Amino acid sequence: MLDRDHCTAVTFDRPTTQGASCRWVYWEYRGLDSGCGATYPRAVIRTNLILIDGLAGTGKTTLARGLAERLETNEHRTSLWCEFTSPHPLHEWDLLSVDEWSTRTRSNWRRFAEELVADETIGIVESTFFQGSIGQLLEWDAPQASALSYVSGVASLIGTAKPVLIYLVPGEVEPHIRRTYDRRSETWRNKIDGFIQSIEYGRSRNLSGLDGYIRFNHDLKSLSDLAFDAFAGPKFSIDVSGYEFAQYERRAVAWLHSSKR
Repeated sequence: MLDRDHCTAVTFDRPTTQGASCRWVYWEYRGLDSGCGATYPRAVIRTNLILIDGLAGTGKTTLARGLAERLETNEHRTSLWCEFTSPHPLHEWDLLSVDEWSTRTRSNWRRFAEELVADETIGIVESTFFQGSIGQLLEWDAPQASALSYVSGVASLIGTAKPVLIYLVPGEVEPHIRRTYDRRSETWRNKIDGFIQSIEYGRSRNLSGLDGYIRFNHDLKSLSDLAFDAFAGPKFSIDVSGYEFAQYERRAVAWLHSSKR
């Protein structure tokens, strides 16, 4: 854990790809002892884009925030993009056409990767490479092959940023989703209760409620597993069935700094 009594925070705003501003934070050390958390040398990070994905409740946001803090403490220029950050440089929530969505989001991915490289920044993006793409296409009930082709195409577009992929894998889908459902807020549960009936995937299969959401996540995980296997860049999967999220963060950090990655 970062001991901020030994550090000085420097914050400033930078424009994002969509014209809004994003608050950036650096921690400048007044010493380099272990109390400051300065464990790793800056030069060993060889990527401009860290992709974190997995099903709901697998700890994606927790890991993304933890990695952002660790990188910032080691003086890396970092931008963090969580699933519902708004505005978001990659998402297109209001488009009705699959073709229009695919075209716009591919362009967003390419531009985002180019800007990370130009700015010498490490972007951390959670819930977007799989959940925000395969999941979105699954909601529209697009062919599964189309979803996999889309992810493969995006991977090619962002190659200049040397992306790495961290995939958080639960145990069995049904008990994991039920556990997540029980632990999330009432607002989240109410949203999930009506979600599956509101999308073409659910309507075409006459699905509803939590059981329908579980089936959706079965298909999402199956496709995400295939997309992970096909990803050609550095990748790391973590079994999160024990829900020991602090341990998983340490494993991800060790992998990011590994010379064998």
